[in-house]
Amino acid sequence: MNWLVYHIVSGQAFFSGVALLITAAMTATQSRHIFKRIAILLFLIGITAIVVSSTAISYLYYLCAGCITSMWVAAFFVTKWRRWATYAVVTTWFVGALLESPYWVMPSLSPASSRSITVIGDSVTAGVGGDEKAERWPGILAREHALQVQDISHMGDTAASALKRVRTQGVNSSVVVVEIGGNDLLGSTSSTQFAQDLDTLLDYITRSGRQIIMFELPLPPFCHEYGRIQRTLARKYNVKLVPKRVFLSIIAGTDATLDSIHLSPAGHQQMADCVWRIVQAAFQQLPVTDMERDTLTEASARHALITLLEGKAAPNFDVRNRELTALKKGENMLILEPHSKSIRADSWNCDFDEKWFSFNTMIGACSFECNGVFDYVNGRWLARVTGTSWIQVAPNSPP
Repeated sequence: MNWLVYHIVSGQAFFSGVALLITAAMTATQSRHIFKRIAILLFLIGITAIVVSSTAISYLYYLCAGCITSMWVAAFFVTKWRRWATYAVVTTWFVGALLESPYWVMPSLSPASSRSITVIGDSVTAGVGGDEKAERWPGILAREHALQVQDISHMGDTAASALKRVRTQGVNSSVVVVEIGGNDLLGSTSSTQFAQDLDTLLDYITRSGRQIIMFELPLPPFCHEYGRIQRTLARKYNVKLVPKRVFLSIIAGTDATLDSIHLSPAGHQQMADCVWRIVQAAFQQLPVTDMERDTLTEASARHALITLLEGKAAPNFDVRNRELTALKKGENMLILEPHSKSIRADSWNCDFDEKWFSFNTMIGACSFECNGVFDYVNGRWLARVTGTSWIQVAPNSPP
């Protein structure tokens, strides 16, 4: 990513602009004519940087800052105002930097009641069709840190469609990560509609004892209102905001995206690492106990099967990529009742008590079957194949 684009969209341009305005004000107090010209140049660059930074400070502040800055400009022609106008403009923009500074601090979480987390997101989390084989960051988070992750993300989701999905699936965790709004910002959702939709979404998921963190949107120039909406609603619902520079730093990294927005496998790993740094304080007092280590869950079983199919020890059968894609989409896994023998074709049948799995499907005129077990190794569940077989169900068919 171009450094200038990053500087503007991350909001750093606001602080650069403030620094230039204060420097311009101090430079203008010098009597030599050359300093006046330098002050004018610094002022023009600084005010431009502030405007394009889309920093979501309140309208009241910007109104006051605009009036005081205009008074300072007028003081170029009215000498008796110059001293007090300089003090006023320096103080005003210094206050602006102080008002914005808290939104650059990483949030901290209190201890959670369980090792579970819910993720509400769009294609940044869910991925895009061209990257179906890659493990998404919620899965990496679950696998690397023994978390139960409820992933309520979907490609193309807006705040409104995410709300419908959340209402259908519910929220099962005391920690919720919200990564939503990019499609509203870049799509056809007006700022007024976005405010209504995000308000309804946050109202629905906010519960006593539940901690919610939300990624601030990196804002293109003149999109202040979307950021202002996020900040206003974050205060209303006590949501912790992740500074917009954090997500922007990930997508600005080398090989982190497929198309400058959607994450590559490397980007998903960076995102998982980033989210863990934010939420780990909530789980530090909840170590993985021996009982939890011995408990196979749907999330850990699914990730174990995905890891198996992506690895060198994967069984070799024609529809492996199809099954890998289905498992990553949350499909094709059947959880068996204890001691059940009802095996379903074209599904990964998993017995969590006995810790085994079985899969069978028709490939041409042959039936392919794969059996295996789940092992807990070095802090995570792995799937291991114990046997495969081909059964010819029609004559003269190759195995």
